[in-house]
Amino acid sequence: MIYKSITIEKHLSGWYSAFIPGQGNVKADTLGGIKRMINKSLIRVSDLPVMKTCCKTCPFKTDAAGRWQDLRLAEQVINRNLFKSQQICHSTEGPKREPHNRCRGYYDYAFEIYKRLNLEPEKHLK
Repeated sequence: MIYKSITIEKHLSGWYSAFIPGQGNVKADTLGGIKRMINKSLIRVSDLPVMKTCCKTCPFKTDAAGRWQDLRLAEQVINRNLFKSQQICHSTEGPKREPHNRCRGYYDYAFEIYKRLNLEPEKHLK
């Protein structure tokens, strides 16, 4: 079966699989599950608006002393995304985990890094 130009295969085991460019082979136990994976992979994160402020659970949100509220998670987000991608604000995804906004905390951090390296942050973070 073809769904949004991607071939979905149903295996004898009952699982579904597809090759998603940029992600590789993915599999799910339902047809709906594999379609959700395909739909999520087709979203251009750069088209999503950036949150106006850090959400309640943002690891980049600072406490009264100016420290990030979750340093380990912030470092993981930076290592996973810097110079490669944007971060989705997970608190705005909703029950079906559909992205609605980009993370304000990560955006501000990455913007400052690009700016200090003279890499035109507006161009690289859009």
